Amino acid sequence: MLVYQHDGTEGFYYFDGTAWTRLANGIYTETDPVFGASAAHGISSTNITNWNTAFGWGNHMGLYRPISYVPAWGEITSNPFSFSSVANNQLLKYNSTTSKWENWTPDFLTSFTETDPVVKGINGIIKSNGTTISAAVAGTDYLSPTGSAALLTNFPTLNQNTTGNAATATTANNITGGTGGSIPYQIAVNTTTFLAKGTTGQVLTMNSGATAPQWATPTTGTVTAVTGTAPIVSSGGNTPAISISSATTSTAGSMSAADKTKLNSQTTGTATGQMQYWNGTAWATVASGLNGQILKYKNGVPTWSDGNIDDLAIGDAYEGGIIAYFLQTGDPGYDANVRHGLIAAPNDQGTAPFGCIGTTVGTSQSFGTGAANTAKIIDSCSTAGISARFCSNLVLNAYEDWFMPSWYELEKLYPNKDAIGGFGTGFYATSSEFTIDTYVLINFTDGGGFSHNKIYGNMVRCIRTF
Repeated sequence: MLVYQHDGTEGFYYFDGTAWTRLANGIYTETDPVFGASAAHGISSTNITNWNTAFGWGNHMGLYRPISYVPAWGEITSNPFSFSSVANNQLLKYNSTTSKWENWTPDFLTSFTETDPVVKGINGIIKSNGTTISAAVAGTDYLSPTGSAALLTNFPTLNQNTTGNAATATTANNITGGTGGSIPYQIAVNTTTFLAKGTTGQVLTMNSGATAPQWATPTTGTVTAVTGTAPIVSSGGNTPAISISSATTSTAGSMSAADKTKLNSQTTGTATGQMQYWNGTAWATVASGLNGQILKYKNGVPTWSDGNIDDLAIGDAYEGGIIAYFLQTGDPGYDANVRHGLIAAPNDQGTAPFGCIGTTVGTSQSFGTGAANTAKIIDSCSTAGISARFCSNLVLNAYEDWFMPSWYELEKLYPNKDAIGGFGTGFYATSSEFTIDTYVLINFTDGGGFSHNKIYGNMVRCIRTF
């Protein structure tokens, strides 16, 4: 067969039995041409080179088999098995000499005949001497219910004089010789003796050699000391007296009768914040102080006093009442260097009408006019029990200059009502007229202003200035 190579060295090639050889140039008559449809069409010089190289490795004939081919054991190189006369139920074992796995018929035990059987006919307890098994003999090999341990073969040595049963058991060395109340105790191995009963009040102790118990009468003597924490003290004697020394200003101790009397004379408080002090004769009560006050000692009496105004805040006690408002820039009487403001009474003064119905008093609603309004109302109305007179006549904590707040003065108290304390949720009266028959109220629920007929009463809270 000729093959035409169209790349590399073109030309016709034929296989000479050893390699592909190119035909020399010239004219040949091809009797078996390679057509484009032939399987040989398209073979390259690289293919031919590879074929030549592979052929140089040796003849490959006979090395390839169909996929379905099953080789015989003899065809397998390094065969790890060596089988001969294969039979059922054989096992595999490895032969380290031939380095092969071989088939093997095991020589395990298939049957056994017992020539010295254990006879099932032996009833009860059996025994063995290491060679044979036989029935055990009662009284010789084991203790029967009525037998004696002394008859047992190779039985450990015990007190073998036990007879009878548990209810009537006795021994050769019965505990005898004791009397009522005596106590048995052992003085040596298998030797027991008795300690005679003691007398009333005696206690059981060991003797000085710690070899035997004995009865002893507790020694009565003098208590010379009692161990304890001061101020406990004790006297001697058979019935010692234990006492506690009296307390002093520097050491603990018992309370004297006089001190107990003083303590009993103290009374219980009636209000939060009350205190008591000793006035030299009896316990006296100090009334509760107010917010911001300080306790001072004046003429032998603890006394609550107002603090420095520069250190106080709204809600603190000061000059007979509670600080309700500090003057701000623009307020009448404001001084940047000296604190001024309004003081409210700690509590309401009651409920009262404005008065002066049908009369124009000529009051003002402005801040800083409350004192003047109060004076005008009193001058214009002779009616008793009106709100202005409540404040004009008020003497509280040694201060007498209280007055009814104007509309704008009472407005300053509303935002601070919780800090001041004591306010309700209703309407509070002012000293400011609204018309000839009405005056201004402030609702302390929401701070709103209202007018009301002068004949109707509303809550009154007096104020003063500082």
